[in-house]
Amino acid sequence: MTNIILIPFLILNLFTIPYLNNPFMKKPSKFLIISLGVFFILWSMELIDLAWWILLLIGFGCGIIFALLEIVGVSKFVLDIIYEIISVFASIGWIGTIADLIIDNISFLAFYFSINKVILTAILLSVGNSIGDFFGNAALAK
Repeated sequence: MTNIILIPFLILNLFTIPYLNNPFMKKPSKFLIISLGVFFILWSMELIDLAWWILLLIGFGCGIIFALLEIVGVSKFVLDIIYEIISVFASIGWIGTIADLIIDNISFLAFYFSINKVILTAILLSVGNSIGDFFGNAALAK
């Protein structure tokens, strides 16, 4: 069941994170993936306060620049390092986006059950931190 829930995120990750093992990075579509990755970085991290369509144009401009760099013959090693750096920042953008979704869910639960948001967050944080200890203690007991 969790795979069905994760499918939209996995598809979006394929189109926004230009990591080298991405199947789309082995085809000419890699410049589209790089463009969307740069757009996603700028949009999710709010690095530049511009409209989304301008950020999209900046992303496509970066994709064109990388296409020209490959045509000119820049070292594949250097370009792969740059693609991996873009991948790291796009992944950080995804972590921020998912963290925002979790905070929104906590705010909704606090509103719905009329619980103070700080108390609910502390409870959920303490439960999340103790899960590792729970499984670690069970493994040690065996």
